[in-house]
Amino acid sequence: QTEKLASALMNYISSFSQRELEYIQKYKACLSPDKWEDELKKLLLLPTVKQIKCQLLLAEEKYRELFDEVKLHESLAVFCRYESILRDRYPAEALFCYTEQLSKSMEAASSRYHYREIIGHFKRLTYYPNGREQILLLSEQWREKYPRRRAMLEEIADGLKRCKIKRQ
Repeated sequence: QTEKLASALMNYISSFSQRELEYIQKYKACLSPDKWEDELKKLLLLPTVKQIKCQLLLAEEKYRELFDEVKLHESLAVFCRYESILRDRYPAEALFCYTEQLSKSMEAASSRYHYREIIGHFKRLTYYPNGREQILLLSEQWREKYPRRRAMLEEIADGLKRCKIKRQ
C-alpha cells in the first residue's frame, strides 16, 4: 500500500502546482531516507514545486542550495524572508546579496514611500559584520548616482540618524 500511496502522491505533486509542503511531506514519509534524497532532487526540478522551492530547501536544511535559489530570485522580498537564516550561515555573502538587492530596488524607486521602505533596511544591515560600513558606502553611492532625488537624500539622512551612523 505504501508504494501505491507514494506513486499517487508523486503523481499529484507533479501534476498540480504546490503551494505548501503538505503533500511533499506525506510523500517523504512513504520513502526511505536513501530514496528520499534521490526523489528530492527530482522534486526540486519540477515546475509544480517552483513556488515552494525555497520552503522545501529550508525544511530539508539545504542552506547552500537555499541561498543559491534566493539569489536567483533577485527579489528583495524573497531575500528578506530568508535573511536571518542566511545571515547566520553566510554573513559576508548575505551582506553582499542584501546590498545588491537594495541597490536594484533603489534604481526602480520613484517616491518617498519607496525610498523610506528601502532605507528602512539599514537597521537590519547593522546586524552584519561590517554592516555599518556598508550602509555608509551604499548611502554615498546613492547620493552620487541620484543627486536630484531630494526626497531620497532626506530619507538617507534620517536612516543614518536612526542607525546612529555619522556621515564621514
